[in-house]
Amino acid sequence: MWGIYLTVQSWRLPTRVTKLMDRERMDAIYEKLRQLQQSETLSLFSQAFYELIAAELADEDAAAASVALAFVDFLAAEVNYHRRLAVLVGRDEMLVSDLQSLAEKRRVNLEAIAETVENAPAGNREVKGIQHLLLAECYYHQRKTHSVVEHLRSAIECGLDHHLIHFALGYNIYALAVEDFTIAGDHDTSLAITDQIAFQQYCLVAASAFEASFSGTAFDAQVYWWMGHVMESVGMVDAARDLHSRAPNAEGDSQRDDDAAAPYLSEFEEAAKAPRHLPEISKQEIQEAGKLLRGSFSLSEVLGHDPGDQ
Repeated sequence: MWGIYLTVQSWRLPTRVTKLMDRERMDAIYEKLRQLQQSETLSLFSQAFYELIAAELADEDAAAASVALAFVDFLAAEVNYHRRLAVLVGRDEMLVSDLQSLAEKRRVNLEAIAETVENAPAGNREVKGIQHLLLAECYYHQRKTHSVVEHLRSAIECGLDHHLIHFALGYNIYALAVEDFTIAGDHDTSLAITDQIAFQQYCLVAASAFEASFSGTAFDAQVYWWMGHVMESVGMVDAARDLHSRAPNAEGDSQRDDDAAAPYLSEFEEAAKAPRHLPEISKQEIQEAGKLLRGSFSLSEVLGHDPGDQ
């Protein structure tokens, strides 16, 4: 999920790195993170989550070597994906086959990396937790939300207690509620709840996870916003209003920072805010691409924005 309150300039190699190969692995990770930071289609959330995984790995010794190598492969695949996506964005014309190829290549890469991570030896409980974080990222980019939630919970059970992990868990549990218990409503932007009780239960669990992500930092503005959004989704308007009013830098605060107060968006939502946009695509092309990508990635994920917004 970012680049929030952590920049590449602030990264330092940890004192616990004792072997040359360990240092080389961390250097490779930091270099890939620097390259990804230049991408306009990578969300702030993903940036920050990658930085978190890097920081956790930097605190481990040789027991995390295999997981570190898998993370380098993961970041390399992400760099390649976003670079190719930038090339497609810059074209005057775009072929559906190019979109399908890009999505399929990413899917294959992520599946291979996930298998490597699953089989990597974990020397201790903390390394096992890092494995779960990396697996959660692999499945997040494949839109396999159930698996994302499972691995985030496992990472927390392994002792990883960072506020971004709890935030990611809350976000994805809420995403599950929307995926599993809503359908498109009468209007393009509306959703109809199919199971009110289950939807409400998931939302309350998501709110609990969000609550665990309070950190006493400016990031709390994100937490308050999303908790309020979840409460509003289940009809708890008063609770939602209270949460929004308690957010740092709320309206009336002379120290308001719009960047900090703005709600975090997913990779797919935030990509739509990128300054460069794709050329218009016909409805027929959208339908054809949707058929080709079904079972792998949604068209909006590959494009970086919802073509319906054009």
